Amino acid sequence: MKKSISKMILLSLCSVLILQSCKTPNQIEDPIINNIDPVADFDWTGLQVAPAELVFSNSSLNADRFKWDFGNGSYGNDRLPGKIVFRLPGSYEVLLTAFSGNKKSLIKKTIIISPDDSPLAHFTVSFKDNKSYAPATLLLVNNSQNAITYEWEINNSIYSTKTPSNIILNNAGDYNLKLVAINGNKRSAVYQQTVTVMASNDPRSGFMLAYHPYPYIVGEEIQLVNTSLNSDGWKWTFGPDGPAETTEQHPIIKFASSGDYPITLVAKKGTVNALPKTITIRITP
Repeated sequence: MKKSISKMILLSLCSVLILQSCKTPNQIEDPIINNIDPVADFDWTGLQVAPAELVFSNSSLNADRFKWDFGNGSYGNDRLPGKIVFRLPGSYEVLLTAFSGNKKSLIKKTIIISPDDSPLAHFTVSFKDNKSYAPATLLLVNNSQNAITYEWEINNSIYSTKTPSNIILNNAGDYNLKLVAINGNKRSAVYQQTVTVMASNDPRSGFMLAYHPYPYIVGEEIQLVNTSLNSDGWKWTFGPDGPAETTEQHPIIKFASSGDYPITLVAKKGTVNALPKTITIRITP
């Protein structure tokens, strides 16, 4: 009798082991990622001539939710948004926000859609390590289209590479950056930007609103993009009747009623506060 009971127990244990080994991948719980900081990133493929049909890839890490703003009035929440159409030539700021629980990461990239196959010059510029005081190192991204060679003029020096690197500006002041895109005997118009190198490491407040077709309405989400320099803290306020103040780097806000609201950002570095940056936004019913 004891041998029979032992056999039954052994068979039961074997059955449990077999059932566990037969679990499909769909039965395995997803790992918990809410305690990990997300990292947003994306890229795209497709011919950037209007009307352009671009396919976006998502290489974000540690994220379980997404918010896309394509800068053309199109939005999305899927990991892979599929094909996005840019009907008109121009410059589009594409934002991707990746979420993990209550944490988020935002990345902004510029897409240039050209009107035809002629070369079109364009670039974006930022400072390495968000450090805009002398000596400052520039980070350039060449967004030009339909070009084979390039002519840069930076701080009175000429460069012919697609994207010059290790450009260091040793003195405070304003610097004019120029680029011409070339394809055979075709040359683009000169595209230029001015960057300001500061004399000290004091913080500087700056922000922009993500593209949005007018008007803003009550209750909708509005993405703020922080462009402050030399900063490690931020304080946003929205007027006495606006949303609650926040210290998020790139907050998403909503307004509960119509009216004109000041949006103010003060960037900080340690105990030093920058001068505030304020814009006024109109919210319609």
